[in-house]
Amino acid sequence: MMWWVISLSRAYELTGKVDYLANSKAGFVHVWNGSYDPNNRGMFWDFNHSGKNACINYPTVIAAMKLYKITGDVAYLNKAKSIYQWSKENLFQQSTGRVADNFVNNKQGFSDYTYNQGTCIGAAVAFTKKLKTNRI
Repeated sequence: MMWWVISLSRAYELTGKVDYLANSKAGFVHVWNGSYDPNNRGMFWDFNHSGKNACINYPTVIAAMKLYKITGDVAYLNKAKSIYQWSKENLFQQSTGRVADNFVNNKQGFSDYTYNQGTCIGAAVAFTKKLKTNRI
């Protein structure tokens, strides 16, 4: 769903149609409220909280940074920072650069999927862009 949120925010940037932005923000809130783990941080893969996967955590960072860029609302930036830090600690293998597909029962599960690598890179790039503009 966060990929949908990202797409809607991009549609807003391209068209200026406020419905796209409203739906992007509403989608973000829906997923955040149903998936964020307030006790241990990170985003659960599903609303049943069965585990935490790279393909929800890194896109959450990208979506939050996109919405921060559009709205200037620091709450999005803070959420992006929190999820990025959790992901770096739990999904990223520093020694190899490998991205775990999931983190279940306090253990990394490795399956190599290009979209996990790509969204990890995309999340890092989202922060790099902000650093260059001195907004972080």
